[in-house]
Amino acid sequence: MIGQHINANDEGRDMAKTAETATIAQQWEHRSIRRFTNEAVDLALLKQIRAVADRTATSMGMQMASVVRVTDTEIRQTFAAVTGQDYVAEAPELWVFLVDGHRNAAIYRQKTQKGASLGMGTFFQGFSDAVLMAQNVMNAVESAGLGGVFIGSILNDPARIAEALRLPRLVFPALAILFGKPAEKPTLKPRLPKAARFFENIYPTDEVLLADLESYDAAMRQYVDLRHPERTLPSFTEQVVPYLETRTKSRDALLLALKAVGFRIDVDASEEAR
Repeated sequence: MIGQHINANDEGRDMAKTAETATIAQQWEHRSIRRFTNEAVDLALLKQIRAVADRTATSMGMQMASVVRVTDTEIRQTFAAVTGQDYVAEAPELWVFLVDGHRNAAIYRQKTQKGASLGMGTFFQGFSDAVLMAQNVMNAVESAGLGGVFIGSILNDPARIAEALRLPRLVFPALAILFGKPAEKPTLKPRLPKAARFFENIYPTDEVLLADLESYDAAMRQYVDLRHPERTLPSFTEQVVPYLETRTKSRDALLLALKAVGFRIDVDASEEAR
């Protein structure tokens, strides 16, 4: 059964080799890189990556995402403490992608002399902008022969991250990226069977969704995570239960974090809360 997933990876690798564009081949090879050499990223390349980030699609043209490049050692240590990962402080580049409602709210105040009321619709527009920009940057990084990793664990304590970056009202840290010259090459991590993630016209039944998870679990047990090479990972289905029982509880508090920085979290669209 495990051969099905090995073959699926081989099929994808063959497709990447014969892809019409180098971009597709490079995207298929994506893997999280957490160990880097000490070599600094060339400043000219950083400017190019920043230009690519600036050209990312943005909801309604409102450009509600901004980026902070973190070079300060003390701030980096704060990130390492929040994420629980020492390598966050050591990577050549650390970029933080922000939901930025502050800039447009300042424009609104300047134009109207009134305070802007930003709710969840506006927040999700900014969040989409931020994560799209992060993915665009990752694509650019990898196309330049570098490697990187997304750091979502900054949301373990967004208030502490915001304090370290001196973020004003209506700005929220969405995601971070580390990147640089790789000092490791992990194997590609297995993915769920395509039938469990890619559908046509309608969402499938649970029978279809869960049909081939045994072979995927077997593939996951053979995968070696370089962060813990001494042990194999639990299967995917074994990871789902503790994730849903513990992870969601801690992340539910993010609504309160959004409220603390000024976003409305009420569900009544007519409410004029400020």
